[in-house]
Amino acid sequence: DSMDFGWARAGDILGAGCFKIFNDIDPSDIIQGELGTCYFLCALSALAEQPALILRLFDTKVPNKEGVNAVWLNSGGIWREILVDDYFPVIKCKEKLHFAFTSTKEHEVYVQILEKAYAKVFGSYLGIDGGLAGHALRDLTGAPVISLELSESENVDWVWDRLKEADQRGWVMTAGTFFGNSQQKEP
Repeated sequence: DSMDFGWARAGDILGAGCFKIFNDIDPSDIIQGELGTCYFLCALSALAEQPALILRLFDTKVPNKEGVNAVWLNSGGIWREILVDDYFPVIKCKEKLHFAFTSTKEHEVYVQILEKAYAKVFGSYLGIDGGLAGHALRDLTGAPVISLELSESENVDWVWDRLKEADQRGWVMTAGTFFGNSQQKEP
């Protein structure tokens, strides 16, 4: 069963004048759609614990009639301003348009804008289908990332001490599992 994807402006999906770029940045508002960007959404959710880390990525803070949004991403170690419009991939369900990929529980579009900008950096939405949360976190913060790969034979106490230390320092942390090799391309 294949889905028919289309494109629509945020106002056509949520109602013209009925949405904001930010409403209330909250990690539990982020919803994954039909694209394998759980790693990216994991990084966004971790950042949303400190909303200022999301807000600083945006030059555009309110919707404009042109539908142009400016965000900053760290691509290959260099901060780049990425411009994206407010046309997003959609699917139709029961004669109503829905965001095909990521969305939020609130009438806001910051997650969709960031996902679209991330896709632009990697060449397409397909270019971000699958990856590692640590890579996305680096691209969203410009900060170095420390990854711990664990197996059953690891020293659990040592790992727990590293996690407690990171938490005490206020570092943003994510966790995930994957099987095989993750093949995210570098920008």
